[in-house]
Amino acid sequence: MRPTPISYRAKPSFQPHVGRFTPTAAFKWAPTLAMWGGAGAGAVMLFMSSVPIFKKDVLIKLPVIAGYFEDKTHPADNAF
Repeated sequence: MRPTPISYRAKPSFQPHVGRFTPTAAFKWAPTLAMWGGAGAGAVMLFMSSVPIFKKDVLIKLPVIAGYFEDKTHPADNAF
């Protein structure tokens, strides 16, 4: 078997990376990280929903779930 001539061999090219992390790996992991990020955000919203300042600053400003967190108690019945 004859060796492949130098002109036909694949030439190495630069592949951008940070450490061992390449753009190909980033695109592969993006959906998984997005799912974990969404689940983490949901957990934070669930556990912080009883904190008044979080409710006022974050949850009431979200258009889809704002109605659920608005206080509809009559002022005469409210202790505060």
